[in-house]
Amino acid sequence: MSMSKAAEIEILEQAVDRLGMDSYCGPALRELIPSMERDMRSDLCPTPMADIVGARVALAEIIGLVGAEMAKLSKANAAIMRAESTIRYLEKQMAEIADTANGLAKMAGGA
Repeated sequence: MSMSKAAEIEILEQAVDRLGMDSYCGPALRELIPSMERDMRSDLCPTPMADIVGARVALAEIIGLVGAEMAKLSKANAAIMRAESTIRYLEKQMAEIADTANGLAKMAGGA
């Protein structure tokens, strides 16, 4: 006599409970049960590894995208720092020009 899907799921949950969350397998099995249950209820053979592999591939893609964006951000930050340095230099030059202009104006006004 074959076992019902509900009975199989119950056995899985009991196994996780017996293993506990401090065991090697308990946490991993706890994460797999929802996808296994979904597959079983859809009359499919449980494929938890496909979910894990898919998640790892997606994670690798996300890490790659984040890395690329961080590289762009680093370049943008470097450009901002160069621009800020240029602005400070130009502000200093403008202040010197203003001082010179003021000095010339005083000399012209005093003559």
